[in-house]
Parts: sequence; structure tokens; C-alpha cells
Amino acid sequence: MGAHDLQFRKAFSDPNMFKVACEIYLPEDIKKKLNFSTLKFRQMSGAFIRNLIILQYNIDPDKDAKLFEQLKEEISDIVYSCETYDDAEVLLIAHSEHQSTPDKHYPLRNALYDISALKDFVETEKPGKYPLVVSFLAYHGKPSPYPYPTDIIENFEHQELAQEYFLKPILIDYRQSADEELLDHGEISGLEIALKHTFDEQVDDNVIKNLMHGLQKCTKIELRRDWWMYALRSWETSADTMIKEYKETLNEEEIFVMTAAQQLVERGELKGKQDIARNLFAMNLSVEQIAKATGLDLDSLLNLRKEIDNNTQH
Repeated sequence: MGAHDLQFRKAFSDPNMFKVACEIYLPEDIKKKLNFSTLKFRQMSGAFIRNLIILQYNIDPDKDAKLFEQLKEEISDIVYSCETYDDAEVLLIAHSEHQSTPDKHYPLRNALYDISALKDFVETEKPGKYPLVVSFLAYHGKPSPYPYPTDIIENFEHQELAQEYFLKPILIDYRQSADEELLDHGEISGLEIALKHTFDEQVDDNVIKNLMHGLQKCTKIELRRDWWMYALRSWETSADTMIKEYKETLNEEEIFVMTAAQQLVERGELKGKQDIARNLFAMNLSVEQIAKATGLDLDSLLNLRKEIDNNTQH
């Protein structure tokens, strides 16, 4: 640890010293809300320290275990919590920047530090709402004044859009959209319908048909196969109907459909091997192929085919 790091950490690990800095440097609108008698130094979790070291020193803890253990004792970030007068909480974080050449991208690292500290607090304290996180960046390098913006938004090309959308994900809630609306989404509609109905208590035949229409819109055969297999495994519906509709609507190769059925049987995800066998018989697969796909023995399949033939004749 350098001399400056040591002095920084020794000083601001003392709550009274940190309080003095807060009273000097915090903006008034924050400072007037804080009850400094509740200020306390936080012991951060191992996960937070690990993340901080990775971000600050760019090392792999698994490959550089010895250096990682050394750095655990040398990190200079200081984290405090302090209650507000309206019974909320604030995290106060002091970072030190001692580089002679300031880092233009420091706001990005700062955001990662702050989010790591917030995550650590939430996992430890399990609050109903998140505390405000406020950071200090202590700098005593050259040049001065500090030459780069500390607001991460100022580093974006489209600042207005960044202000509106950065760290504010655009929600896609498939279950709030009707299948008909999802079917208007072209190439991805098959995936969206497959995901939408994953947790339905029961998927009816109309939904299965909607899935097939959505899959037809996908021009990537590997993807539509994957999406159909996903629905086949996860939906609460007739696997027999799923296989039949897929074969008829998508005109897929019989070998793929047979292999899919075989995989599901092997994973214990299908009940009623005979239902699958009946469907495969309807596709004119041989008894040997169906035995391979379902795991049913030849005698059982011959009896089943005889039963199917008798029912057809009647």
C-alpha cells in the first residue's frame, strides 16, 4: 500500500474524521437529512471486496491468489452507512484517486463500485427499499483541477437518452400481450409465445396452433427447432398434440421429430410412451425406429400397431 493510500485509509476509517469530511463536502440537501450520530463504518462482505479488487486492479483472484489475499488488506475504499431523520438510510463511500494521470473512464468504475456496495447492503440487511448511495472521489494528482467529468451521463454521446434510459431497463412482459399481438412480431414471435405460456396451468390446442404459426415466421431452422423443443419440455399440454402439430405445420424431417421424442423419453419428461408411439406410427415410421425413439420393446409395439389397425378398421 502506498503512503497516500495508507494515510487515506487510516484517516477515513475513523468515523469522526469521516464525519468532518462529510460536514465539509456533502451538499446541503443531503447533509441536512443525515443524523450523524448514527454514522457507522461498514464491514463489507467477501463478495464486495472481491468485486472491488477485480474492478480496481483488474486481476483474476483464481490465477493470482497470493496477490488477491494481499490486496484484500490494501483496498482503500471506505464505506459508511448513516440514518436519515426520516428513518431512511444512506450509504456514503469514499474513493481515492491518486493517479498522476486521471482516468477519463473513472465514472464507469465508480458506478460499478457503488452498485457493488448497494448489492452488498441489500443482501446483508434486506431492506424494504434501497438506501441512497453517495460517493466522494478524493483526488490529489496532476493535473488540477480534475480534468474529466465525474457524472457518468456526461460521457455518453446521447446524453438526453442516457439520462432517460441508462440503468432503467425497458420491460418486456410477454404475459401482458395477447398471442395475436405477439404473432405480429415476425421472426421472434415463436420464441415469445413459447416463453409466454411456460407457466400456464394448462395449454390448450389453440395456443399450440399459435406457437406453430409463430415458428413458421422464423427463417432459422435451428432456432425454431430449439423453441419448439423448449415448449415441448416445459408446457403443460399434450406432447402427442405438440409433436403432431409440429410435424404437420412445419413439415419437419421425421428423423428430427423422432429424435426429439426420444430425448424427452430419456429425460423422463413425457408420460404415455404409447401416445408417442401412436403418433409416430401415423408418420409411417418403422417399428424399429419407434422402438428406438420410445424405448418400448418390439412386442409391445407390434401389439399396439395391431390395436391401431383394429380401431382403424372399425
